[in-house]
Amino acid sequence: MSVDSTCSMHRPLAKDRQRSELLADQDVRYIVERKLRGNNFHILDWSIRPFEETNGFLGLYYNIHVTVKLDGSGTKNLSFFAKTPPPAESPQNEFLQRYDTFNKEIIVYTDVLCKLGVGKGPKWLVECYLCKRNAIIVLEDAKLEGYVTHDKYVPFDESHCAWTMRALSSFHSRCLILDEKLRRTAGRTIFDLYGHLLDEVLFATDETSRNALAASVEGVYTCIDLVESLSDMEKDIVKKRVRVWASVLTKLLQPSNKYRNVICHRDIWANNLMFRYDSNGTILGCYLIDFQFIRYCPPAIDAVFCLYLNTDRATRDRHFESLLKIYHETMKRALAEEGLDVEECLPWVTFRESCEEAIHVAIIYALMNLQIMLLTSQATNEYFMGSPDRLEQVLYGDKRSELVRHQCETMEPYRARIAEVILEAFERLPDQPPIL
Repeated sequence: MSVDSTCSMHRPLAKDRQRSELLADQDVRYIVERKLRGNNFHILDWSIRPFEETNGFLGLYYNIHVTVKLDGSGTKNLSFFAKTPPPAESPQNEFLQRYDTFNKEIIVYTDVLCKLGVGKGPKWLVECYLCKRNAIIVLEDAKLEGYVTHDKYVPFDESHCAWTMRALSSFHSRCLILDEKLRRTAGRTIFDLYGHLLDEVLFATDETSRNALAASVEGVYTCIDLVESLSDMEKDIVKKRVRVWASVLTKLLQPSNKYRNVICHRDIWANNLMFRYDSNGTILGCYLIDFQFIRYCPPAIDAVFCLYLNTDRATRDRHFESLLKIYHETMKRALAEEGLDVEECLPWVTFRESCEEAIHVAIIYALMNLQIMLLTSQATNEYFMGSPDRLEQVLYGDKRSELVRHQCETMEPYRARIAEVILEAFERLPDQPPIL
């Protein structure tokens, strides 16, 4: 795939100024060549248009439409998905610039995932056709294959979780396979290759990150106050636990000295997964998307975090063990195809133990993140697409509680999902984190 290190722009056409600010004609030709796996075509027309619906938290989304004439046959209409950084004046863009996460995702697509490969199992990754630093990432339009995101307010059922576990395991297995090859042939690890990409982003130690964490804690406090089934004393207990665990969350998310680490996605929630269904609603496939927050940590972090970000407690309690076995069996098959033994690379007993330990971290991680992930489209538009000052106030300032309270009072699924995790924190989160 192409990575253009410059963002040189052609003079905008009067009929379509925006398209030439992101892509040039030669870019589009390159995209189509990769899509059609050849150059026997002529481009008749192309356009790039922003999504009408809400964009992502950390980017703007577009559809690219291309009409081509194929040599020896008729015309063909092609469609692609594209993402760009948010507006330059937005707090989101400041976040991306600080951690260079947009360009990090470009490296993931153009280097990391190319080295990993996708394996022989069901497809779990979209095709990437072109990347331009600081400007645009062009991917296949998975919706054309029938892939859609799941409603984030509807907790995943067992089937959605199982497909997610298979996709996650496929990704992690490719990391383990490359890591094993590096260890055996070069005495190196995958971290030696890509450690520079794997720093903490969401819960770092700089002042802005500390302010964001403090705002998140205040948001959780607001949610705790609204849980009617807890007494005032019990609410205080949970608040104290949240404060203590949040204060060491950065350390809890560091690479493990006890368990095998892999490259983890670390942002496995509904908006970063796409599912394909048949006419009866049966799931046929699952894609992982958006690799801006990758980290180096035990695979249990992805496996357990995704359950706490996407399911209700009944589903977690009922299917936790069986879903972990699906993950591990998928891993076993993928490693065996490369002549590796899962019991040497990621033994079941060790993996299961690491998942049990990850539950406590997942609880606090979910509480810190669900309050933003589950915002309504109206709130997302109002804050993330509106005034930068208002967004900064809710992300890093003193307005988080106001936003969270309004969401809890007006959106029942928002309140219910967070309240469930709060109750679980009361029932099973220890007063003190493990000694780090």
